[in-house]
Amino acid sequence: SGRESKMFGRWLKEIKEKIADAGGYAAAFEQNVQVWRQLWRVLERCDVAVTIVDSRSPLMHFPPALLAFVARQLRKPLVVVLN
Repeated sequence: SGRESKMFGRWLKEIKEKIADAGGYAAAFEQNVQVWRQLWRVLERCDVAVTIVDSRSPLMHFPPALLAFVARQLRKPLVVVLN
């Protein structure tokens, strides 16, 4: 919807500003609302969520927001696989 796209655009802008203000680099995450919408639907329907991260630097590839959303909001287990 138009409202959802507008809110998503505002959220992206805020994230990019926060990263820039902290002296960070350009955001390296998906910026297409359709991809996020599909992820949210899959997470709502699944019994267990799995994320695969690079074992050389797992914290760099593991989004804490995903853990918060899955574990706290959806109250589902999240399995982290080191690859």
